[in-house]
Amino acid sequence: MDITKTSNEIKSNKIINALTVGYSFFFSVSLFAFLVLKQIMKTGLGIDAKIALPAAAIIASVLLYIFEKKSVFAKNVKNSNSKQIPLLVFRIAVNLGFYKILSFILCDLMKADAMIAFVISVILSYTFNYSFDSIVLFDSRIKAENEKGTRLYKNFFDNRYTVFSALLALGVISVIYMIFKLFPFGDMTVLRMDLYHQYGPMFVELFDRVTQHKSFLYSWQAGGGSSFLGNFFNYLSSPLSALIFLFDRDQIGDAITTLVAVKAMLSAACFTHYLKKSQCAHSFASASFGVFYAFSGYFLAYYWNIMWLDAMILLPIIALGIERIINDGSGKTYLISMVVLFWSNYYMGYMACIFSVVYFLVYFFANYDIYSKRNIIKNKRGLISVFDNRFLSGGVKFALCSVGAGALCAFFLLPVFNILQNCSATSDKFPETFESYFDILNLLTSHLAGLETTIRSSGDDVLPNVYCGILAVLSMPLYLINKNIKLKEKAAYVLMIIFFVFSFNNNAANFIWHAMHMPNDLPYRFSYMYVFIFLIMAFKGITKLDKIEYKDIMFTGIGALVLIIVMQKFPTNKMSSLTIYLSMVLVMIWTLVLLMIKSKKTSRLVIGISLACLTFSETLIVGCNGLVFTQPQANYIENMQSYGEAVKYIEDKDDGFYRTELTELKTRLDSCLYGYNSMSTFSSMAYENYSQNQYSLGMYGNRINSYTYHPQTPVYNMMYGLKYFIKVNGTDNLSNEYYKYLYTTKDKKETEVYENRYYLPIGFTVSEEIKNWDNSEGNPFEVQESLIDNAAGVSNVFVPVKYTDTETHSAGCDEISENGVYSISATGTGSIDVTFESQTNSDIYVYISSPAVKNVNYYWDNGKSSAYQSTSEAYIYDLGTHKAGEKIKASLDLSGSDKGGSTLKIFAYSIDNDVLKSAYETLKQGQLEITNHSDTKLEGKINAPYNGYIYTSIPYDSGWSVYVDGEKTEPEALGKGRKDQSDEDTCQLIIPISEGEHTVKLKYAPKGIKSGAAISTVTLLILIAAAAIRKRYDKRAIK
Repeated sequence: MDITKTSNEIKSNKIINALTVGYSFFFSVSLFAFLVLKQIMKTGLGIDAKIALPAAAIIASVLLYIFEKKSVFAKNVKNSNSKQIPLLVFRIAVNLGFYKILSFILCDLMKADAMIAFVISVILSYTFNYSFDSIVLFDSRIKAENEKGTRLYKNFFDNRYTVFSALLALGVISVIYMIFKLFPFGDMTVLRMDLYHQYGPMFVELFDRVTQHKSFLYSWQAGGGSSFLGNFFNYLSSPLSALIFLFDRDQIGDAITTLVAVKAMLSAACFTHYLKKSQCAHSFASASFGVFYAFSGYFLAYYWNIMWLDAMILLPIIALGIERIINDGSGKTYLISMVVLFWSNYYMGYMACIFSVVYFLVYFFANYDIYSKRNIIKNKRGLISVFDNRFLSGGVKFALCSVGAGALCAFFLLPVFNILQNCSATSDKFPETFESYFDILNLLTSHLAGLETTIRSSGDDVLPNVYCGILAVLSMPLYLINKNIKLKEKAAYVLMIIFFVFSFNNNAANFIWHAMHMPNDLPYRFSYMYVFIFLIMAFKGITKLDKIEYKDIMFTGIGALVLIIVMQKFPTNKMSSLTIYLSMVLVMIWTLVLLMIKSKKTSRLVIGISLACLTFSETLIVGCNGLVFTQPQANYIENMQSYGEAVKYIEDKDDGFYRTELTELKTRLDSCLYGYNSMSTFSSMAYENYSQNQYSLGMYGNRINSYTYHPQTPVYNMMYGLKYFIKVNGTDNLSNEYYKYLYTTKDKKETEVYENRYYLPIGFTVSEEIKNWDNSEGNPFEVQESLIDNAAGVSNVFVPVKYTDTETHSAGCDEISENGVYSISATGTGSIDVTFESQTNSDIYVYISSPAVKNVNYYWDNGKSSAYQSTSEAYIYDLGTHKAGEKIKASLDLSGSDKGGSTLKIFAYSIDNDVLKSAYETLKQGQLEITNHSDTKLEGKINAPYNGYIYTSIPYDSGWSVYVDGEKTEPEALGKGRKDQSDEDTCQLIIPISEGEHTVKLKYAPKGIKSGAAISTVTLLILIAAAAIRKRYDKRAIK
């Protein structure tokens, strides 16, 4: 029995028929219209939600009524329009009543989430409307089970298992969401790790940019300024990202949670569609394999890297496109799918290019030989005879479509490529030696169910996430031993599996796959491709069970059990007791199912339902074990109202151009979450040199793509354009010497707003000596001292503290007598207490860095006052205002440190306020007065007191064009960077300026965007012309 194929005869019954399918489709369209209209009214037109919701619901109900009348019940409508209208009004009232009643019971009385009331009311409306509309509203009393002739129903029936696969995936993810109380069943979200810190806030910024009509080229909101185009195409450009606009701004966690579910559904549907078109298989079996693909180990590990999931969706379509090029000479599917993938995520698009070349060769040689002909008649097509060769003609078309896809996307690929040249993603060098990552036998364990997923690149047993169902594990040997499958086909696919295994386990191949970059965690980012090929082979293994003996199935099952027992004796750290016992149980169950299929004594329907139920059960269990959810929506948005009010106060007070910072960030991109311009950032597209520079200045960061603000020195705040500060509750008080209190929000959090007393704008005149700035990593206070000294001609802003005592507890350390680097010996416990005293009446700033020190406790005022600092990553810490001579004890906690020798960097300074004021007065004389600003343009005027530079804190980017007095001026860079360990200045943008009054204009356009747009336009015109010629040629051929 071939369970992978079913009859194509169109059938219907009381549940599934043309009426129910048509109604369900148009109800879904109307529901979508409701969501769109609601958001247009609320977000676009500013209409209150209490009006927007019922108004959108009424319009959607009328729309459903029209659809039903024209398409669903059109054959047999007995009621006149005069009867239909009042009945429609009644139906609308009932639908609104459902929501009102449920909202009162569930939300007001039971304090449940409003979304639950909405979901239940939609379900009730769906069921009520169908019965009411067919029986009462239209009085269309026909036998629904006999209706199967509509075009919509024929399309549905032809793709019914593709739809079933998507719904089965939806069922799995819905139950998982229900168990873990995710949206819409609770307040939890999928936000975690980078999705929490990076992508979530970026989605909010995307929401703001679209609704507020901002530029997609540049953004001032994070990192001191950066190309938003790069972030958009790296994280946000999936067409499915548009779904976030169906939600409110403060529902971004719920929106992304929905997006993950939608992408899982589409992954299942696309794999099932591939099996239908490629293998001519459309059944419960193909739907089940689609679900296994959707909930593979790759999805379980990387679901929160939401931008990569589009590649899972599109890979089956890309493979199908390649097959069509070889089989039929049609490149349309491949071309379009590659363009969509490049748009969705160019990084995954790059990997798909490698896959496509390999898959083209594998599929061709699995099905044809090198001399295979297309048998195209020359006089009808006019092709030269050499192109009748299938391999040559297919290869040429494949190459042209590949190049065409890249050329169509050149308008964004070229500028993104240039942006990447400034990022850490392009700074790695090709490995000089070959290395392997794991034992090949350990890879076998990665196919078991219930594993812990791999997301880190370091540690033991860093294995690819390739689980894709135990049924696939059992089916693979059956594919390999099946004599009814050609040897060359098996050889070709096995070679591709070997190619992937080599790619996983070889550092050079891994480097190439990851776009000439060694991943910073999240290894084997292409492992879903292995899963795709593995599932194809496994699926073929169950399509031809006729040639497989009962004993083969039994031996396969027994062999799998024995192998699992052996694995238990040599476990990896990804395995647990659940892994062993769950896998063994599943092996036994699936073996019985395969024997049942082989026996042919059970009906196809029973086997199909069994397959679906077992698939649902296995993926549910594995999903519950592998998926991790940690963040509720409430925590993510708890500060939106308070910080939003603070930001609005600042914007209402000051419509100029400036930067703002929170005194403590919850995510690394809070500025995107709350809508203000800041210095902090966390993005793979961040300028690497600028990131290194910020680290050297004492910012919390990683030197390559992240730096996070904590209350900094007045020198830093002044030189980096920070004007306003939003004080987070529970953080240390801000010194009145450097910060002026302005406002307290009216909500319960009572968030305070402060202004920098030493604020300087985005640009101001500095001495030519600024080019002598030494920003080498080491002592961050010396870096800041060098910056202010060379800019303003002052010295000794920072005054070293006086160290008075060093005590060690279960540790060793030399007496600390001055700022510097010291050797320490750690035992895994104990502490080092360092006492110092301030030399001026000012804030004290301290910087402590050591692999052995995880946190520091500070005590002063005889222990009555204290502060705590986590030093997992070193950064400058503001200890607040202290009088000259006041002693402070820093207790360095060594608990949990590695035993043995280590180093300790300790630097502590107070401020000479007189020198600070002198520097400020000098620099504010040559301020750049911004008269006009936007995302891509700054205009202003300046009166330079002397020849020098306009210093800006803008990250250097070759996309900036500068005009002084209308004349184009070549900007320069300031500060040594990290990239390639270059000695050239590469960090910040500065502009040569002569003494006197000037107008200054800065314009940004990503480098390569114009030439890229030209290439894309020409390519599009060529494709349109080629399509037109082909169409005309085909018409002549027919004649």
